[in-house]
Amino acid sequence: MKTALLLSTFRENVGDDLIRLGCEYLLERMSPGPWRHERWAKSNALGASLPLGPLSTTSIHRRGRLVRAVLRRLERASFTRGNPWRYRTLLSSDLVLLCGTPLFYFTRESDFAHTENWPDILLQAARSGRVPPIVTLGCGSIVPQGADELRERHPAALDLARRVVSIQSLVVCRDESTRRLIRFAGIPERVPLPILPCPSAWAVDRLGIGAVPVASADRTICISFSLESSRWSEDGERDEHVRIDLLSKALAAIERRGFRPVILAHNELDVVAFERLRRSRKDMEGLTAWRVNAVDLLGHLAVARGVLTWRVHGAVAARSLGIPALLFRTDSRAGTAETFGATVVPNDVSSEPALESFLAACDREGPPHEQEALVSLKAHAVEQLRRLWAEHVEPSLAG
Repeated sequence: MKTALLLSTFRENVGDDLIRLGCEYLLERMSPGPWRHERWAKSNALGASLPLGPLSTTSIHRRGRLVRAVLRRLERASFTRGNPWRYRTLLSSDLVLLCGTPLFYFTRESDFAHTENWPDILLQAARSGRVPPIVTLGCGSIVPQGADELRERHPAALDLARRVVSIQSLVVCRDESTRRLIRFAGIPERVPLPILPCPSAWAVDRLGIGAVPVASADRTICISFSLESSRWSEDGERDEHVRIDLLSKALAAIERRGFRPVILAHNELDVVAFERLRRSRKDMEGLTAWRVNAVDLLGHLAVARGVLTWRVHGAVAARSLGIPALLFRTDSRAGTAETFGATVVPNDVSSEPALESFLAACDREGPPHEQEALVSLKAHAVEQLRRLWAEHVEPSLAG
């Protein structure tokens, strides 16, 4: 039995879990198993257990920065002391699989190089000459700044991204903006950086979940609402106010059409933020934000008419089931959802007409929307990945 070490978060963020489930499914399609899946937890959510400050969620990440820095130093030190037990799995695995998510992210305050420890661990393992093949599926990024500003503010992180990519057998990007970032970091054109759809679309295949016919679906509109993710915006405070205003307008429009809104929270921060918001607004006082895991989310979406979301993977999950999705664009990741036919609109009041069109689409009877096209898209992507895997990964596994 082969061992694959999967780098991801676990039960911290629904989007990450969907990506990991999709990666597990694709791994089984690419290379004959059986595979044993070992977990390597990323550390980008360590701040989630710290006390919350004001409604603005940026404070929690500021408080967590010192904790992350200390833990990062401990991780580095323990690795250099001679292969302690927690690294035996890394060095003895047959494959290290980095499961998408925004591996490379940049904000005005910080970047992945200051908050993550996995790049240093992989690089040290690679220098030892004992690291197994490394593959990334669904490599994503968050890049709010322009190129010049990125180079000025984050030179060390750009160099770290270049070095992490250079030790891998294959890096598959999920969008063009991530490929541009990696090229900008210094990876030459001769190194292939293919773009394929986000692995999260295969989570439904991994779990065996499908949408019910529209005529049998509940008259519900799922809303993946998030204030926590506004920290990625250049002006987080303004972005939060815009999101709240759009949510209020959406709730009114949903009620006018006779739908029932269901608020879904992708992590605990979203639950806390919505609870505070609900207590301060009359039009939201009867609502509850339900904390969902990946299975819960797909289960809700499978019997819903559509999803309205500020979370990219709320839109991808909906489209993987063939139901309409309206995503408010808040950062560079929105293209991930567009690949699957989600409607992506600006996160501002200009999107109100698109909201009405989305709700009209949710009112139509018939089979899940455009399901045949989605099945064809995914089948074609699997064949492309199989060819890339055979060329760049399988020889290393065989050796």
